[in-house]
Amino acid sequence: MAGSRVSVRNTIGVQAEAEELKQEVIVTVALMLVLLGGMAAATTLPDLYFGNERALVFLSLFAEGFIAYFCRRRYPLVSRIVLLFGPIFSLWLALRVFSSPFVPFFSLLIVIANYAISPRLGFTAAILSTACLGLSLPFAGELFSAIVLLWLTTGVQWVSSKGLYVALAWAWNSEERASGLLEELRLQHEELKRTVVALTETTHRLERTGYELAVARLRAEEARQMKEQFAANISHELRTPLNLIMGFSEMIYLTPDVYGRMKWPTTLKQDVLQIYQSSRQLLDLINDVIDLARIDRVQMPLRAEKADLLATIQEAMSTIGGLMRGREAKLEADLPASLPTLSFDRTRIRQVLLNLLSNAARFTEKGSITVAVEVKERECVVSVADSGIGIPPEELPRIFDEFHQVDRSLRRRREGAGLGLAISRRFVELHGGRIWAESEVGKGSTFYFSLP
Repeated sequence: MAGSRVSVRNTIGVQAEAEELKQEVIVTVALMLVLLGGMAAATTLPDLYFGNERALVFLSLFAEGFIAYFCRRRYPLVSRIVLLFGPIFSLWLALRVFSSPFVPFFSLLIVIANYAISPRLGFTAAILSTACLGLSLPFAGELFSAIVLLWLTTGVQWVSSKGLYVALAWAWNSEERASGLLEELRLQHEELKRTVVALTETTHRLERTGYELAVARLRAEEARQMKEQFAANISHELRTPLNLIMGFSEMIYLTPDVYGRMKWPTTLKQDVLQIYQSSRQLLDLINDVIDLARIDRVQMPLRAEKADLLATIQEAMSTIGGLMRGREAKLEADLPASLPTLSFDRTRIRQVLLNLLSNAARFTEKGSITVAVEVKERECVVSVADSGIGIPPEELPRIFDEFHQVDRSLRRRREGAGLGLAISRRFVELHGGRIWAESEVGKGSTFYFSLP
């Protein structure tokens, strides 16, 4: 559509330029007629008084040029008709007035002038001049010579104008193609400008977004540091009164004689025991929060040394054995006879094992809890499998998040804070290992962690 508009616009432009060129030729011819006719009429005007009609020939040329000049803008067709028929009339009048043998050859100028305006006008002028000569001259050698020379001139003009118009057509076509290419280039330039503007705006938006992200990251880092500092401070402030509560409640429950010989009610002793256990649980929670804060602040000491992983596993299993008393679940081990010597922090890995074993004990009332070790290519994989109620699939991706608890009925009997698995993941990752879980609801869960 754009190309057709450009082609129509170029065609109109070419036609306008051609018309302008013809107007310039008309002006030139008309001014020459006015100039030559006026000067010749001025010199021969006194003869008109004595009956000599030569001045009429030049006056007619002057009038024709004058009319053609002033009609060229508003009435261009009238100008061409005047320049075609007017000089023919003046030639006919000159053939009657002048007896010179050179007068017939002025028809050549008429053909040349009209050919300059248009080939069709030139060919028409040749026909009309031939008719005028034939009607005005006797049939003789003079007529024959004038007509032959007239048509030779017409032929030469036709050949010349043909080449000229072919060159003009080629130039117009070239200009049209150039104009089309220029229009396409302009459209592409505008499209490129729009693209540059869009890219500039996108760049500004990206810079602004990057700045906002940097500010948000800085604020998040400040908030994280404030959270860690607050957790560390409040945890340290809570440990002192908790230690006092634990100490007094343990002493009241185990050695009530220090307060005098009296009979302590059984319900009171159970309440004191509950105070001690709750305080102990709260202290463990505070220790977990401190550990998380220290890990986040990269202040957790990791004392890696060459140690026996089997001994660490057996130590953790013996510690967790107290939780299994009075239950139908068994604590089992599937351990190889020996393992390669590994480099790890015994305290942290024992804490990982205790967290996994205690987590399994919470949800396993019947069946078994099995600890196994498998040596692979570049790592040692420890697994803790239970036959408990399992974990729903939608909960598996989040069980290692801080303070995340799976809402299951068995868990309500032994409350947890949701930090054991999160701390275990941090400890394992500090060792360069990984931790993951597999579970099926109703059949149990298996937790794995690896040490390089």
